[in-house]
Amino acid sequence: MANTVGEYGPDSGMYADFVHQGFKPGAHVIYKFHPCISVDDLKAAQYDSTYHDRKRLVFAIGSAGGVALVVDSVTAMFVDDEPDYDHPNWRVECAVVDSDFDGLPSSSKVNLYFVSVYGSSLDDGYIQLIADPDPDPNAAFRYTEEP
Repeated sequence: MANTVGEYGPDSGMYADFVHQGFKPGAHVIYKFHPCISVDDLKAAQYDSTYHDRKRLVFAIGSAGGVALVVDSVTAMFVDDEPDYDHPNWRVECAVVDSDFDGLPSSSKVNLYFVSVYGSSLDDGYIQLIADPDPDPNAAFRYTEEP
């Protein structure tokens, strides 16, 4: 099945669910089908990465081309209103390394949300550009006083 891209804004009926799952309010959410990565790929990107060798998640969004991301954090999200699903969905914070998709410039931060119905596969994916990311509290800075 080809990837289909749609966009959900704050006026969409589904938008409150995205915010409830950890997306930032106010920014649009882009939907894509079949991320073509697995839960094992998420685990490798989170736990097998080193500072100098970050494992990338690579997939296509629509016909626009590929996106390469490095993972900052992965969170299991158990959905209360879907008790028939025994496996968690996944929320992932990433940095864009390379992108052919106009809506996601390189070096930007994004939120991902993956639906996982059967456990090891990721069935549907949602992605949100974080246009104004929170500052890194551990970022290096230089402080000098004038004499």
